[in-house]
Amino acid sequence: MPRVPTLQASAAAAAAAAARSWPMLRRLWRKAVVAPVFWLYHLGEDIIFYGFLAAMMAANLGGIVPEILGRWACGEGSAVSAAGEEVLACSKFIIVRFLPAFVVQLFVRILARARFEAREAKKEKEKRENNEKTSSTAIRVESSKEQRPESRGARRWGPKGFMPYAIYLAPPLIQLSCLGIKMKAHHEEGSLEWRVGYVLDDFARFTSAILISFVGVPSMLLTTMIPKVKDDDTSSQ
Repeated sequence: MPRVPTLQASAAAAAAAAARSWPMLRRLWRKAVVAPVFWLYHLGEDIIFYGFLAAMMAANLGGIVPEILGRWACGEGSAVSAAGEEVLACSKFIIVRFLPAFVVQLFVRILARARFEAREAKKEKEKRENNEKTSSTAIRVESSKEQRPESRGARRWGPKGFMPYAIYLAPPLIQLSCLGIKMKAHHEEGSLEWRVGYVLDDFARFTSAILISFVGVPSMLLTTMIPKVKDDDTSSQ
């Protein structure tokens, strides 16, 4: 007669089957739950970061610039100026709500870019040292350069793609705008001083909008972008 399996043997067989299926269940869990959660998380990060930059572009190019040009070209209360004010209001609504998370994202992405550049600089230094070991001429050239620091050129401040001259222009433009606002506030509307303040305020706001749109936003994009670099060390070997 065939032997009836005992309860202990059945339990052991079930445990062995569960142990064999556990890695597959873990892979299914990662693909079905963990991977979509991480994808949604990174998607939210990108929406906040790029959405804030898009709102900045819209506020400046679609809001401030048309509002100022509309007032100067078509007069106060024109349709162009009113449309610019509406775009500016909608853009400010997004900017104010995205600002805290955007600041965190900007800081994290700048740190990631700095770590990337540090790794690339270390690889380049090791590669240059390996090349110098095989060439005495290269060693002599490098030593002559070290004796002349001016031949290395100016030291770069900030990651690649960062354009610091926009920051240098920010304080004068802010002071110019504040001066224009004070002149409009302390003088009668229509007077010469009021008109000068009106022009100074508009000039400062218009220039700031152009700088933010064509210098500030691209600079933030280039600063936080991590390029894909091919590893040439393995191919050279």
